[in-house]
Amino acid sequence: MRKIYSSKTPLQKWLAVNSNSPNFGEALRTLLGHAWVGIFRRALAKNPPFSPEKAISMATQLPKEVLPDRFFDWISEPLLYAEAIVSFCENSELVNVSSFLLSSMTEKKTLNLRGVRCPLNAIRAKVVLQGLSPDEELEILLDDGAPIENVPQALVAEGHLMLLREKKDDYWFLRVRKRGNTK
Repeated sequence: MRKIYSSKTPLQKWLAVNSNSPNFGEALRTLLGHAWVGIFRRALAKNPPFSPEKAISMATQLPKEVLPDRFFDWISEPLLYAEAIVSFCENSELVNVSSFLLSSMTEKKTLNLRGVRCPLNAIRAKVVLQGLSPDEELEILLDDGAPIENVPQALVAEGHLMLLREKKDDYWFLRVRKRGNTK
């Protein structure tokens, strides 16, 4: 009898076996975070992030041309992009962000959520804040209407502090401080 070997990678097998598991979306987001931990460890040998949440938060601050297509959709709706996430993770050793880190990590952290529909904008903001250190600040740009109503409310409900809420020309500017450590 001849053995038939699968041409699937270990992550593809994991995807096939676990895709209907509860909390699989969170598992995909964590997998993506671990891939970014590896990317940043190669680029920041002296002080890399060690948590998937911190790595994803750092990745959101990189220029769009460095990020995979639909990256923000991946973190907002990972179940819809499971195969793309797995493929990225399998090839993450090819990603080099070294040349982009100095400029993006020294600037203020700004998350542009203009054009992102509810509730995905709130989910993205929560994911980015999750990776920040306690009391670290994030600037968020939002559309008028439902986003400016829902996103601040969702963030305050999680204990984050709204420092500034200012109407600009055709959008809103928020400055949010991540909640501090609770004892």
